[in-house]
Amino acid sequence: MNLSNTAFVIKINTQIATWEAAFSRLPKRDQMALLILSMFLAVFIVVGGGYWLHHKAALARDNADQQRQLLLWMRGQAPHLQANSGPVQSLSTIVQTAAAQQGITITQTETGGRLMVTAHHQSFAVLGTWLTKLAQSGIQVDQLDIEQQMGNVLQLQATLTKP
Repeated sequence: MNLSNTAFVIKINTQIATWEAAFSRLPKRDQMALLILSMFLAVFIVVGGGYWLHHKAALARDNADQQRQLLLWMRGQAPHLQANSGPVQSLSTIVQTAAAQQGITITQTETGGRLMVTAHHQSFAVLGTWLTKLAQSGIQVDQLDIEQQMGNVLQLQATLTKP
């Protein structure tokens, strides 16, 4: 122990002795009230601190769960992203390939970066799935019109662009 630590300890001991002297001069009733208040304050600090730590730990656990779920989702999306990072295909090729996968025959006309497509099919669900696949490929539908033809055949006319 060096000299500065010893002086500090002496100063603290002097202050404690002063507080003990002041406490002993109080009436017994005030001493009891001060002791009860001090115990309540100590319990409040311990319980409040414990609750605060528990609350912060729960928040950290929830955040870790969310980050873990995000990581799992990102890992699940990696094959899709890698599949889409291949060679760049033209808008016409992407639309034709997606239509062929759904069993839809289309006619298309390309003008100025826009592709005007006409498709015929009996099922709205198939046409919807085809449009969803196009959207997942990054194709934007600028204009869409669906009409029911004779024989329960739906005619879809759309203007598509690839941003």
